[in-house]
Amino acid sequence: MPTVQHREIQGLRAVAVLLVVLFHLWPGRLPGGYVGVDVFFVISGFLITSLLLREVERTGSVSLTRFWARRMRRLLPASYLVLTVSAAAVLLLEPRLVWHQFFGEILAAGLYVENWALALNSVNYLAAQNTPSPAQHYWTLSAEEQFYLLWPLLFVAGNRLVRGNRRTLVACSVVGAGWVMRHRVPRDRPRHAPERLQRTPTRSTTNTSVAPGLMTPPAPRSP
Repeated sequence: MPTVQHREIQGLRAVAVLLVVLFHLWPGRLPGGYVGVDVFFVISGFLITSLLLREVERTGSVSLTRFWARRMRRLLPASYLVLTVSAAAVLLLEPRLVWHQFFGEILAAGLYVENWALALNSVNYLAAQNTPSPAQHYWTLSAEEQFYLLWPLLFVAGNRLVRGNRRTLVACSVVGAGWVMRHRVPRDRPRHAPERLQRTPTRSTTNTSVAPGLMTPPAPRSP
């Protein structure tokens, strides 16, 4: 079955990446550019959920091993190459004073838990007073990988529960995402909100927020 191409979505994803890049270059001039991270997550959630739905409609189930193998082949080689070069650069260029922090974050990034490492250490990604590590930006990739690990499991469980009914399956995902959204920002300790935004439940809510749009079957394309 040919892969469905969404050129308009790929273009929107490129715009989201550009917004993030411009935000890091000129944060004072484009303070809203950071929203590109959320836009990128929403698009990724749409594409992954669409892929899973098509596989269910085609075969009646989802092959988790093939799904995870495709994600690993696509992301791990380049990711681990960057981390290896970063670790070598830390050994050669950075003082021993920061080795513990930097290597700890490089290890967390290699295990795709960098977002949790930063959250547990109460590190705000946007805080200028923190010492930035070479792997700090991996928090977004870590959240994405955790979504790739957990969402298919929930999807397969939901598919078995509703026996492949598309609308019911997506409705269940909306309810689950809504429950996570309920716990998205702490009410009693608002000063910890930036760290909460790096955690997996918050980012997973962003990934699955596109689910209602998947309840309607796609319109047939013109020949």
